[in-house]
Amino acid sequence: MSVSRDELRALPWAANSALNLAVRRAVRSVGLEGVAEPGPTSFSQLAARTTLGTVLDDPLIDAPGGWRSEPILQLAGGGFTSIDELALDGGWRDVLLPRTEDEGFPEVCASGLLTRYTTVELVRRPPRGRSELRLRYSERPPDPGHLLFPPLTFVPYGDSGLLRDGIGPVNLAHPFAAWVIASAPELAERFPGILSTFQNAFAPYPGMESEDAETLVGTLERLERLDSKLAPPRSVWPTADDFDYGFETDDEDE
Repeated sequence: MSVSRDELRALPWAANSALNLAVRRAVRSVGLEGVAEPGPTSFSQLAARTTLGTVLDDPLIDAPGGWRSEPILQLAGGGFTSIDELALDGGWRDVLLPRTEDEGFPEVCASGLLTRYTTVELVRRPPRGRSELRLRYSERPPDPGHLLFPPLTFVPYGDSGLLRDGIGPVNLAHPFAAWVIASAPELAERFPGILSTFQNAFAPYPGMESEDAETLVGTLERLERLDSKLAPPRSVWPTADDFDYGFETDDEDE
């Protein structure tokens, strides 16, 4: 509720899921086929940053006739598709990266479906506009570490060795990202504050390249003091050169 208690600001995931699915289908039932979204609603925003684990706990994600049958994945060439249609197609498709910066339900739901049901890589990161994912249907469940981050936080890049290019997903093919995913369950149990730092560093809104690298290195130094066996080798620690957010510095402007 809002402070004045006259507006519903957010609902838990399960309530959002049931309401959004019902509204989408009600819109189509009155002849508005082709409407991808029913428009802004009082229940479209989520209560907090939503992890993949929360999304996959929703029975409507896997249920026949649930979200996997809904056309909420935006194709790069126009139009929408669903997970069920991808399964029937079987080939590689190009899909626009869902925008999850504002924690809108449809975008986070689409990201969760893609993480759960596709093999995916990031193939295009334009200076402006939406990045593109190349993907195909896959039944392989995500590794446990992914469940502790928002969906599509980590995606392998098809053509770059950077840890993070732009404000989109982190490159799963980078050795530091691979270590984070492999170690996340143990960090959650033993060092949740350190895991929280990684979760914040990989949020949709980054800082500056050098600042994010310094934050991660400082956190890794702390982990190294706490448990040197759990900490990754320094050879995979990120540096500012592993990030490219496309920001111009004052030196570059002069």
